[in-house]
Amino acid sequence: MKNKKIFYVLLITVCAVLFTTMIGAIGIRTAVNISKENALNELRLESMEFCYDFDAKISSIEQAVHTIEAMAIYHMDDFERFKKDPDYVDAYTEGMYERIRYIAEQTQGILSVYIRYNKEFAYPTSGCFLVRENGTGELKEYPVTDLSTNEDLNMTWYDTPVKLGEPVWLAPYDNNYINQDMMSYVTPYYVNGELAGIIGMDIQYEYIEEMISAISTHDSGFAFLTDEDGNVIVHKNYELYDAAFNSEEILRLQEKARSEINSKPALRGDTYVFTRTKNGLILCLSVPNKEIYKVSNKLFFAVLFIEIAAVFVIVLISTLIIRELYRLSEVDELTGSHNRKYFIRFYQGLKRDEIDAYMLFIFDIDHFKNINDSFGHNAGDKAIIDVSKLSGEFVGKNGIVARWGGDEFIGVIKKEYAVLVLNEFRKALEKRTDEVYGKITISAGIAALGIAPELSEVCELVDKALYDSKRNGRNKVTEYTLEINA
Repeated sequence: MKNKKIFYVLLITVCAVLFTTMIGAIGIRTAVNISKENALNELRLESMEFCYDFDAKISSIEQAVHTIEAMAIYHMDDFERFKKDPDYVDAYTEGMYERIRYIAEQTQGILSVYIRYNKEFAYPTSGCFLVRENGTGELKEYPVTDLSTNEDLNMTWYDTPVKLGEPVWLAPYDNNYINQDMMSYVTPYYVNGELAGIIGMDIQYEYIEEMISAISTHDSGFAFLTDEDGNVIVHKNYELYDAAFNSEEILRLQEKARSEINSKPALRGDTYVFTRTKNGLILCLSVPNKEIYKVSNKLFFAVLFIEIAAVFVIVLISTLIIRELYRLSEVDELTGSHNRKYFIRFYQGLKRDEIDAYMLFIFDIDHFKNINDSFGHNAGDKAIIDVSKLSGEFVGKNGIVARWGGDEFIGVIKKEYAVLVLNEFRKALEKRTDEVYGKITISAGIAALGIAPELSEVCELVDKALYDSKRNGRNKVTEYTLEINA
């Protein structure tokens, strides 16, 4: 009997040890995977932030070109004479020189700026051309190219925008005429519906190089820039269009990145994140795996050591750690509601039929800055907490709501209840008067989830509806329509 008891005790003990070891191993793996996924998501968000900064600087170039375009059209007071009278063209050109010089001098990174007229009626050397010689110094007038001798001249900068009839970013190229590497933004401009010419700005390659070279992350992570064909534009180890960099692996990964953003642990033990810029290039963030996963690796060895020391304790600790990690990753610290990461994860888990059954909404507090300025940030925090709690009560079982950032909230709700519930929530909030911050209202935008393939694209459309609510006096719920898009 005693031997049987010992046997059963040993059997139960061995089973318990095996079971808890298995649970501990699963716990370790899950904790490490969560840590890795969080690290990778942070890298994705960081890449998008870098791309937004790059796009902002690119946008300043576009704005400058379109400002010149507006000036060129405004000062064209007699277009019919412009097409026939060279003296009128010369006078018009002289006036435009100072105008484009002023705009270009206010724009960072500009190598040259030019206006060329429609070669169908203007004489072939007419137009404006200002260049920073050697890429530095003041903008100086430069002889314009002769459009009548274009057999050996690369006319992409003229022909492409004219053919498309719209603004275009040209891929980086070496301009032999002024002996500079550059990237150009060119737009055609029209007077009375007829092509008057093209306006363009060239960005210094060094300016682009400085923007990309200034990006760094982790201990040794860096950014580089390529075009859609995998050709390198800026890289710390390669020259412009260096063929050595055009590997099949980079092209394969970029093919996955064409939609918007993708990441893949790949070349030489690095993790690459690809983000598309607004001018058609691809910003690539490269971080060694040993750096991006440094935290997760430390967590693995720490938990493994604890399991070896006390196998039964590690089961409990692993369970608690996993539960806490999930809680921290899914809960907004201020309001206690769902946070941005939770909502993205929730959205990614939706099936096709579930997407068709829901609408996405975004709302924020009207004049929220006034609350902070008038009553202090504690009052602003209280307003956010109250709005979060009340919105959760109204959305209830018909969907979810999460804090997107600041005073902005995002959520999904079943189509049949969407507009009704949001308006009931808005009206209920409007009737409340708080002793700390007084009365507040919200403005909201809403659209069907299936209206666009990516969450970011749906959010962009919902934002348009939200801004339409604000333009129409705030304290409104607006559903995205084609009229709003127009």
